[in-house]
Amino acid sequence: MNPHADENGVIGFVTAIDSEHRLDETSFVEWHMLALLAGKLGETSLYRESTLGSRNDHTRWLNIARVYLSNHHRGIYYTEPQNKFEQEQNEAKLNALRSEHLKLLEALFERNADVFKQLAAALLDKRSLGREDLLPFLARVQLPPRFPLPFGPFQQFSNEWPMRAETAES
Repeated sequence: MNPHADENGVIGFVTAIDSEHRLDETSFVEWHMLALLAGKLGETSLYRESTLGSRNDHTRWLNIARVYLSNHHRGIYYTEPQNKFEQEQNEAKLNALRSEHLKLLEALFERNADVFKQLAAALLDKRSLGREDLLPFLARVQLPPRFPLPFGPFQQFSNEWPMRAETAES
């Protein structure tokens, strides 16, 4: 976390949310989209206010959501809409997906309000959290039903996390 916002209003970011695959699996993409929306919703949940710092996350969510929907994971989505009807259909699909994601994230934050508050306090105190700092918080998180688990349950993948220099130092 930076002490001051940059020119885009951003004070912090998350690293190491990338797949090592050339073609991402559906569960990873669904999880990644949730991760991109979680920052703004977390900010709103904690402070009852939001800033403009999540612009890049939302842009990335839109780009991934369009590719996801173009692969017909939620029915017909027009990759190149030709008329107003097709544009409106696409917009409705995007809005429905975003609404579904926000409901899932709201359930996540409601179930884990204490963990989230403690995590936010630790981040404000330390300014940067690495793998070892995050593990105790993540181990206590209770996921809502239908939450995508591209890496399997936490207990399964947490011991397999490689320690990356950029994650440990950022």
